[in-house]
Amino acid sequence: MTGCGSLDFVTVSARVGVGAVLLVAGLLKLWPTAQDLSDALPRWLRSRELLVRVGLGVVETVVGAALIAGLALAATALGAAVLLATFLSWTAWRALTGTYSSCACFGPLSPSSSARVVIARNALLLAAAGSIAWQAMRGGTVCANEPLWRLPIEWVAAAGGAAGVVAGAAVLLRELNRWRLVLSDR
Repeated sequence: MTGCGSLDFVTVSARVGVGAVLLVAGLLKLWPTAQDLSDALPRWLRSRELLVRVGLGVVETVVGAALIAGLALAATALGAAVLLATFLSWTAWRALTGTYSSCACFGPLSPSSSARVVIARNALLLAAAGSIAWQAMRGGTVCANEPLWRLPIEWVAAAGGAAGVVAGAAVLLRELNRWRLVLSDR
């Protein structure tokens, strides 16, 4: 594709990054734990927590996959922004009322992050999703609004790599912070 600029690349990278976070979070919420499997279907039907987890998992998985692919981009990005705004509001409210424990954002593999970390992460993801939605709704550029399979392969690889670097940096910062806290307790 000719005429694609650096803003297009940033938008595609943000789209892939936000989509990947939602997709992974959704799939991990849907991943059955041994406890879930041993309790079988009646518990799934009675437990609001499991129904919410499964419902959120399905929505996050669908929105994340559609965002990565670039399907109905304006609607998908707006859906991601609404979802992230809801998560951000819920976490902030729980933190303000002193009832925050853990978001379980990534299902059974969720790290025990502080409310500040979860709020900052969700605010960053919300800003990215909002920017993608805004650009897509106003027409954006051809390159940024293209489905993933129509983009040049080097763009797809670079956007995935950029999203991976950002995710890796976030994990590294979290681990360094955790080690700082462990070392300060000694």
